[in-house]
Amino acid sequence: MIGLVRALTLAALLVLGLTSAHAADKAFKRDDLADAAIRLETQIKPEAGAVNKTAQQLKTDVDSAFRRNDFRAGLQLIGQLTAVAPNDSGNWLRLAGPSFDASLALEMMGFTGPEVKEGLAALREKRAPNFPAEPKDF
Repeated sequence: MIGLVRALTLAALLVLGLTSAHAADKAFKRDDLADAAIRLETQIKPEAGAVNKTAQQLKTDVDSAFRRNDFRAGLQLIGQLTAVAPNDSGNWLRLAGPSFDASLALEMMGFTGPEVKEGLAALREKRAPNFPAEPKDF
């Protein structure tokens, strides 16, 4: 009986060990995304410049810059933080967050123009829309 338990335990350990080794070789890995991440990292490092602070000091500075509503300095500090500690995924999320917020705000601003009003009026009146002319410097 003890021999059977030992054999089953050994078999279970072998199965778990082999599946975890197989899981380490990710089937969903995409080389194009990995290359893009490497290119982005090499682009961020020169833009960050020389960094003389630790990652923890930079995190504190980032938080204080955003509390002061100094978004330009906050984004520069996030770039430095990402250059100092590129393997910390939280830094990448900090870098992407304000960019996403700005893009979302700009997209929402597009819903307030005259095109939206004309499109909605045309839909209500069941007619073809007559959009304003596009500006020349657009």
